[in-house]
Amino acid sequence: MAFLAVLSAASTAFATNGMNLEGYGAKSHALGGTSTAYDTGNSGVTNNPATLGLREDGASELGIGIRGLHPDVNLGFHGVTAESKGDSYYMPSLSYMRKDGKITWGFAVLAQGGMGTEYGENSPLFSYGMPMTKSGMVPLSGQDIRSEVGVGRLMFPVAYNLTQNTVIGASLDLLWASMDLRMDMDGAHFGAMTMGQGGSVSGSMFGTLGGMIGSGMVSDIDYVRYDFSNDNAFLGEAIGYGTGFKVGITHRLGKLLTVGGSYHSQTRISDLETSRAVLSFSGKDAVNNPFIQSVSGTIKVRNFEWPAPLPQESPCIPQSAGCLPLTSSISTGHR
Repeated sequence: MAFLAVLSAASTAFATNGMNLEGYGAKSHALGGTSTAYDTGNSGVTNNPATLGLREDGASELGIGIRGLHPDVNLGFHGVTAESKGDSYYMPSLSYMRKDGKITWGFAVLAQGGMGTEYGENSPLFSYGMPMTKSGMVPLSGQDIRSEVGVGRLMFPVAYNLTQNTVIGASLDLLWASMDLRMDMDGAHFGAMTMGQGGSVSGSMFGTLGGMIGSGMVSDIDYVRYDFSNDNAFLGEAIGYGTGFKVGITHRLGKLLTVGGSYHSQTRISDLETSRAVLSFSGKDAVNNPFIQSVSGTIKVRNFEWPAPLPQESPCIPQSAGCLPLTSSISTGHR
């Protein structure tokens, strides 16, 4: 009766974390993400590689899967709303594991996570903004507004049965991360970034623009548009590669209780970079005539790392090395 009462009072959680899913593999997902001290098959390498050694000697397993994430994202501001059309993201996986004696080995490749937004053209929430001088409102580009980020891992795990009850494991992970971005940033926010507020801007392109503003050739910036995107379903336009590792342990205390733990290192991913980016400035010249200047070149998204786990009682400070940064700097070079 108590169990039924708890079920009747339970409510649905509407939160979505597309980058760190609640479970990997059918078994773990069905158990609400359980995988630290339980044999969830090949997908155990994602959380605790030591669980791979819990299978029987001589067992081998080929795993093929696909995970669908279907977020429902809506945005509203002052009574104006917009619904993202980015509502389907599919993440495949492929793995093979085998246990020979005390050693379990194999490989796994999977999409760790990914999400984005699709607001399209002429979205009402992205129609107007404030120029750099903050003098009234100005129209933005009206072009496509979209974003997409994805992270994938190629993992090479090894687990070793120290005793009948204790297993240790480790995994070397090769990672890739990618990003698509088509976005208008109004002049007011761009101006704040140039002063180190909410981000930073650097590069030869910005140096040229700063000189034009300082000389009076440019009197105002209405908006800046970032545009680097492709049609690839699995990789974005700006890509970075790197490494990470995991270590783990499981210990069976009895027939009814097994404990386990794992550590995931912070990743070391190169800057997400593309040489096929377009950056456009729209503003007013010295005599207040409108202009749009577009240049192509290289854009790097810096410091995009997946953090090491933190104790739950520890605050996640944006400047901490263990936290995913809330702001990134953008470095540009033009040709």
